[in-house]
Amino acid sequence: MSVPTRDGSTVYAEPSPYTAAHYALPGLTTITGVTILGPTRFAAVEPITGARHDWDAALSSARIVVGGSGPETPPGAALLIGAACATGRPVAAYLPRSTYTHAVGREPNHRNLMVQYGVDATLRSADEVTAWING
Repeated sequence: MSVPTRDGSTVYAEPSPYTAAHYALPGLTTITGVTILGPTRFAAVEPITGARHDWDAALSSARIVVGGSGPETPPGAALLIGAACATGRPVAAYLPRSTYTHAVGREPNHRNLMVQYGVDATLRSADEVTAWING
């Protein structure tokens, strides 16, 4: 499988399935000159076709932003972070609140070390999302 060519004006946004859609990735619709792509597989008549479309859209985007909120790392976020690392695409995790590991006495941490060490940035607000995309 070949990796799609990157488009410098697109961002693929993968919201967390554990949060309301309007809260998952704020501020993305207000960025001038950037096309925001999102998942289609959840509403697709053929989910496999939708998933392939989402994969191609993510890997042809200049940047990927994933919603990391929820009781665990969302599977779509984990997959896209790994793909971004493997293909050299910038990827950021949107985590509006600090999260803690379940280990006693641990520092605030991502739910998963792959998220913590795999992303280029951890974004906490709509302004940080916009600044990272425009960066």
